[in-house]
Amino acid sequence: MIALLLTLTTTSEAMTAQSELDRPITLAATELPLRNLLDRLGAEAGVRFAYADRAIAELRASIASEGEALRDALDRLLSSLGLRWRWVAGQVVVQAPTGVQGARRLAGRVVDARSGRPIAAAEVVAGPASTLSGPDGRFSLLLLEGVDRVGAEALGYVAGSAAADPAGEFLLPLDPVVIGLSELRIEAKASVVSRLRGGPARVLPELVEQVPATGGEDLLRALETIPGVSLGADANAGLFVRGAPPDQHLVRFDAITVYHSGHLFGFFSPLNPDAVQRVDLYRSAFSTRFAERAGSVFDLRSEDGTGRVAPTNRTRIRVGPLASSLSVQRRLSPTLELRGSVRGGTTRLWPAALRESLLDVSAPEADRDALGERGFRFVDANLSARWRPTRDDVVHLAGFLARDRFQQRLTGEEDGADATDELGTVRESNSFSLGWQRHWSEEVESRTTLSTTTYLDRVANGFDVERDEAPLGSLYVEQENRVRESALRGEVLWEAGAGHRLRLGGDLTRLDLRLDELREESDGPGDANVLLDGSDDLLGSLFLEDRWRPVPAVELRGGVRWTRSGELGESFWSPAASADWMPGGGWRVGVSGGRYHQWLGQVTDETLFGVPVSVWLLTERETRSDHAVLDVEWSGRRVGVRVAGYLRRSEGIGDFTDARGTTSPLFDFDGRAEVHGVESSLRWDGGPWSARVNYTAARVRHRFDAIDDGAAFPATHDRPHTFELVGDAEWGGWRLGAFFVARSGRPFTPIVGVIDDPQEEDDPELIEGARNSARLPGYARLDLSLGYEAEVGGRRWTVTTSLYNVLDRRNPWYRRYEADDGRILFDDVPQLGFLPSITLRVDLP
Repeated sequence: MIALLLTLTTTSEAMTAQSELDRPITLAATELPLRNLLDRLGAEAGVRFAYADRAIAELRASIASEGEALRDALDRLLSSLGLRWRWVAGQVVVQAPTGVQGARRLAGRVVDARSGRPIAAAEVVAGPASTLSGPDGRFSLLLLEGVDRVGAEALGYVAGSAAADPAGEFLLPLDPVVIGLSELRIEAKASVVSRLRGGPARVLPELVEQVPATGGEDLLRALETIPGVSLGADANAGLFVRGAPPDQHLVRFDAITVYHSGHLFGFFSPLNPDAVQRVDLYRSAFSTRFAERAGSVFDLRSEDGTGRVAPTNRTRIRVGPLASSLSVQRRLSPTLELRGSVRGGTTRLWPAALRESLLDVSAPEADRDALGERGFRFVDANLSARWRPTRDDVVHLAGFLARDRFQQRLTGEEDGADATDELGTVRESNSFSLGWQRHWSEEVESRTTLSTTTYLDRVANGFDVERDEAPLGSLYVEQENRVRESALRGEVLWEAGAGHRLRLGGDLTRLDLRLDELREESDGPGDANVLLDGSDDLLGSLFLEDRWRPVPAVELRGGVRWTRSGELGESFWSPAASADWMPGGGWRVGVSGGRYHQWLGQVTDETLFGVPVSVWLLTERETRSDHAVLDVEWSGRRVGVRVAGYLRRSEGIGDFTDARGTTSPLFDFDGRAEVHGVESSLRWDGGPWSARVNYTAARVRHRFDAIDDGAAFPATHDRPHTFELVGDAEWGGWRLGAFFVARSGRPFTPIVGVIDDPQEEDDPELIEGARNSARLPGYARLDLSLGYEAEVGGRRWTVTTSLYNVLDRRNPWYRRYEADDGRILFDDVPQLGFLPSITLRVDLP
């Protein structure tokens, strides 16, 4: 008999219960004893559970929660076992429904009636109790008094039932059908960005659907709406996170390191949003298990983190002006799942207005009389297979491919002769990973991953001059940057007891980077193939991390990473620690800090051939960055407020510049940076509409001995003020999204003088002022989207119209200078103007 004593609660206790039960829970566990599952929930939420141990000792259950409120997680978990819960005297009391003294536990298996094979993810119902069968078809639930039959449903099977028989092994056979069941979709509106205690900002896929983006939903544009994250420019959108440049971010997709900056020189993400199910963003002071970057971490996954095989099949088709894609999710067996996507696009299919607007910004017209043909095409593909050979093992295979090709042909005159200038760029990535996750016991879990990736960035420029159809001269220059990375990573997670959760592991990473240049001149000394830079490094790391909750209201994290660089012959220590205090009432106060290192860097030079060129190099010394963060957060059921202050000091950085024609990058990583800022965010979630308001005040200062005699200057991505408003509303099948951003203009290096000697044939020499001592006008942009979703013929159709830069504001990108008779002339090159687009999405069962 299950009988628990319930006590009366006071009004103050009810208010405390409200805040405690609204705390977000992130937990994934499969087939654990209920007592262990409740202990984990209690440790995660900071609450205590009371229950009759003998009554639930034999019950087993599973749960997967991503930022869900504790009350909702408990409802799902306990209802599957026929149990109820109540908040009593500051704790959660688990009880059986009133008047069911004759309750018994029923364990059994759901099997195929013809083959006898187990059926996973079958919904089993016995009176008010329900649960899902595991990968081996097994289930366990509470059989209440008076309930004598058990029913089950599963995809591809006819619903069936049988008389309940607790004696022996209970089998529930289901007959397969030829016509499958239609997909059941349950939706709930929740916060699309949640801050996990002591961890990252978790971005749900719904955020991508809410943010307007030209050409369709895009992950890169969605991340721009998070405080502290900004894009460099409209058509060259490298991500900057809390003052850290793009090369200091570790981007991983299913354990694969992504070096590809983005399609169309970074205009949109190289990762198909349909292939990404989960994004964890560590803006600073991140876990010691991540290595080789000093700024932030983007951890992207093609699954939700539970390791479960998807219960349904899905096919999604997108058709848009920039790109079209096909995504497939197939459950090939109860233990095998396959997901794949392919996406591509070409400027040949773009509307004329979009083609000219975007290409004029991405590759501005050179000084020619006539502009010739230009073209751009890209393709990316993702493949993910997840196999559960046993209930305790998960094998994951993932692959990623991305390729961009840009060609431009310019024709005009050069010294009275016909001239042709051809430019071509190729950027491509080929990567894969193989992972194995093993649950050794209820307390111990291991993860092992082998990954490899190859990234290539090639820029070629050919120049020919002819007079009267006779060649006068030609020049061909090709620059190629290649990165190869191979890594073996392993870690063990151990629930050590007494509130401790240990994570220990290590990795071995091989980096090989090359920078080659091929030069051919018709009137020169001949062909020349030069290795500008070639280096490799073997990095070995070990790390240990502990998450400890000494009392329910306090969570502490501490860790250290040791890394040995074979190229530098040195060892580096990277400690990190954080503390979170949850005093109740929805409040959380957190402090964190750490030191991080990296051994490679990227220099961006936008002056080469008139297109963005990025080069990855192994640095002669390590880049070191020290982080410190203090944040305060209050979270209610619908409203949340968060304020965070951060400080970051770095050494061994390179100089990144976007000011074409006025500055040159420094390939020596010997600079220093200091970043400090304050972020504030107000959110409203729930109901038919949601909104977030973000404001960031920050400064980014660089200092190089070789620039301005070592004086500090604003970095090119320094934006002292940023204001963002993100809105989303739903009614019926309609959905309206809005995004407004206003921020300070970017710094640039002005031209303060000109030297023009009439006796010399060379072009006038422009004299630069202090580095980044001037600033462009402020940036502002409003994007809107309107979508309609309806189900027709068993298929879900969604049509979305996106309006990029609705106000058609011509935000300046950079300032271009030239000299004329000793005078300095300039004009501001604008970024993208108003760009409308429409996208069709079809979801097939």
